Amino acid sequence: MKRIFVSGAFGNIGLSILDELLARGYNISVFDLPNRKNVRKFRKFKKKWADRITARWGDLRKYEDVEKSIENVDAVIHLGAIIPPQSSKNPKMAYEVNVGGTSNIIKAMETKSPDAHLIYPSSFTIYGIRQESPIISLEDQFNPMSGYAKHKIEAEQLIQSSRLKWTILRLTWIPSLHDLKSFRAMFDIPLDTKIELCFTKEAGLALVNALDNYDVLYKKFNIGCGESCRTSYGEYLMKMFEIFGLGKDAVPAEAFSHKGTFGGWIKPQGAQGILKFQGENLESYYQEMKKTYRLYRLLIRIVQPLAKFIISKFSPYIKNYKTYHTISEYLHSINEYQFDSNIVESVIQNSVSS
Repeated sequence: MKRIFVSGAFGNIGLSILDELLARGYNISVFDLPNRKNVRKFRKFKKKWADRITARWGDLRKYEDVEKSIENVDAVIHLGAIIPPQSSKNPKMAYEVNVGGTSNIIKAMETKSPDAHLIYPSSFTIYGIRQESPIISLEDQFNPMSGYAKHKIEAEQLIQSSRLKWTILRLTWIPSLHDLKSFRAMFDIPLDTKIELCFTKEAGLALVNALDNYDVLYKKFNIGCGESCRTSYGEYLMKMFEIFGLGKDAVPAEAFSHKGTFGGWIKPQGAQGILKFQGENLESYYQEMKKTYRLYRLLIRIVQPLAKFIISKFSPYIKNYKTYHTISEYLHSINEYQFDSNIVESVIQNSVSS
């Protein structure tokens, strides 16, 4: 049975990948930092799957750690990275991990497993601000607005110039509770930003389905979960605020930045036909979240006014306004930026045919 090496295996996408790989009968070698949280997660897998999964603890920045872990593997799914907002807080370390770590993976593979297939999850943030042109195509020029996006571009270039077999998947918006826990960063995204979600299970499935698939070799794909997973950031937040018992208009619209940021909807260009990963939609995701966090919702409702006040205080923008509007009012007031679903579909179909 083939052995798959997975770096950064114990994040949300990594856990989805491990479940899928083990269910399909692969043997797995995981590589991650040996902190208490990761060790605990590994032990749970080890208890269930025994010899099918082994751990290689180490640091992506240290070539010797990577080299001794990557020998005689058939494929590598390289998830290990420092992502926002941590990548902005420590840009030097982020670069060393995101770019230097990828360089170490490539060098070790070329030396120890030269015939292995490298599968790399990149990011749609490389395309930059998309408020005016929200449909994202593989042919679009890069416009990175953050160090993290620049790291992804440089890592892609390293991979494409290597001697390895490779596949690059540019993942779109991965929903996470960190979106709500990191209150300061939450306010940096304009409410009218178009987003297309890609859930962790679907992202993991796309990466796993790239294994043993000759149709993906030396190719790049934009990965989103499709039309049923498109929305605006404001609409997404309202739903999440409701789910957590804060009410859909938990904070004023003026708490959010109006400066453009990454976002957009993915133009269909064959990824689903080849990788067959799409499944969940927004409504099913919201229902699942409601079930999972129903207890939190009841508790937060008790202190709802105080919770709203505290969350609003994290915004650096709200102090610039004397009058406030709800998120609902704001979204209704910018109808010129809202896309009728029929119009959007027409634009996408036209772009596909062209």
